Amino acid sequence: MKMVEKVARAICVSMESEPTNWLIYQDEAKAAIEAMREPSKAVEEAIDKCCSFKPGAGDGKRAWEAAVDAAMEERG
Repeated sequence: MKMVEKVARAICVSMESEPTNWLIYQDEAKAAIEAMREPSKAVEEAIDKCCSFKPGAGDGKRAWEAAVDAAMEERG
């Protein structure tokens, strides 16, 4: 399942809509994913620590941004 679909389905459920209506929440899902593109400091530090990146080098931030970009660009 693509990330946009996953998020749209979660929004659909949270709105207490019929699960089959998830398609109408795709724009909201894309907006939510895009809002997450800039990681918080805590997220960046967690990625640096988890992936053994040098703290402050920006690798964690780039990894996070790449993951969010990939989620937005999934096709299928």
